[in-house]
Amino acid sequence: MATKKSKRSTSSKKSTKPASAKQTKAEAAKVKAEEVADKINSTEPDVVEEVVEVVEVEAPVIDKTVDKNGKKKLTLSDKLAALNPAALIAELIGTFVITAVFIRLVNNSYYGLIGIALAIVAMVIAFVGISGAHFNPAITLAQWINRKINGVKAVAYIVAQVLGAILAFFILTGINNAGYDYEATVRQGVESAGVTEEALEQYGGYDQWVETYGGIDTIAAQLGISKEAPELFQYNQLTEGKEWVALLAEILGSIVVGVGAAYAYVKRKDSKVAAGLAMGVSLIAGLLIAGSTAILNPAIAATMGVFGWGSVQAFMWPILVYIIGSILGATIGFAIYKIMSKNEAENTKAIED
Repeated sequence: MATKKSKRSTSSKKSTKPASAKQTKAEAAKVKAEEVADKINSTEPDVVEEVVEVVEVEAPVIDKTVDKNGKKKLTLSDKLAALNPAALIAELIGTFVITAVFIRLVNNSYYGLIGIALAIVAMVIAFVGISGAHFNPAITLAQWINRKINGVKAVAYIVAQVLGAILAFFILTGINNAGYDYEATVRQGVESAGVTEEALEQYGGYDQWVETYGGIDTIAAQLGISKEAPELFQYNQLTEGKEWVALLAEILGSIVVGVGAAYAYVKRKDSKVAAGLAMGVSLIAGLLIAGSTAILNPAIAATMGVFGWGSVQAFMWPILVYIIGSILGATIGFAIYKIMSKNEAENTKAIED
């Protein structure tokens, strides 16, 4: 019995040795896996930190003080400080002269347009090197829309232009009223009506003749002469129901003016005469194309009393025609010239070839 027990115990020892070896390998593998996991876990923060650090270094820094071309952005105070008082005075004087000539000659069908054009040529030659010689809010706004000038400068120019036009109107009105002689005008009317000196002598002279026929006021009324000075100009009112025709005409005429102004802006440094002729001739062409209701300058239009106050329609249509229409037309004209002259060098080469 004892011998059998010992054999059993020996066999049990043989069976336990392989089990302990396998267990040792499994534990070693587990320990190694835990070491690898610990190593991975210990390196993850370093990896994350490094990635974040790289992103922060490579992130672009946007400088809001410069534009996309690398030029410094001007603040409102910078733009105000950059305004040239001489340029504003030039715009005021130029618009004053052009408005005065326009008021005097607009109803003259013989040489009125030529006189207006010559005034523009003279003002452009005189002031194009100082202010750019806009003299027209529509041209100024077209330049602003095409990013040739900033908004502060555009507003300052328009204020100067409107003031120049208003001054021209009031000064000419004052001169016209001060120089009007009612009695002399009535006598000229009597002579123009065919009353001769011999006929007046039969009544004892001009004064007696006037008293015989009811006095100077009665005769003036018969001749259609007013005690007040005649108006400086006769404005052609918009035809009711046909205002859209005037709007299209104003846009078309302003396109022509805009093309001429764009050329003058480009050539102002090369030739002042060429710039002046471009502005003057383009205005003649624009006025001829647009017809009798055209003005092509919002500042002049405002002084000529085109904006009625009797109704909404009487007020809105002149705004559409003489402000919106002229601005839209001038802007289109600038854009047309800009597109056509963009590849001027290539076009010139193609023509020469």
